[in-house]
Amino acid sequence: MQVIHLDAREFITASHHRYDITARPYVLDNGIAGMVYMFEGEGSRVYYLDHMFTPRKEDLKRMDPEDLHAELYRKVALDVRLKN
Repeated sequence: MQVIHLDAREFITASHHRYDITARPYVLDNGIAGMVYMFEGEGSRVYYLDHMFTPRKEDLKRMDPEDLHAELYRKVALDVRLKN
């Protein structure tokens, strides 16, 4: 199964085909929470969109966006793998 991160515009376009979208919270190692919206597309691909939440916005700004997405991707990919 392939896990693919999409930005908001891509996610809306890809999910237009009436896929069932699920939402699940994920917590990063530094305590920042993220809501992940995902659906299973064609060819056993899982697409997801994330939105991060924190009461301290400076924590999010200090974090390298590449590291943030890499950690979240690993958690989502592991979760998808364990479900199948």
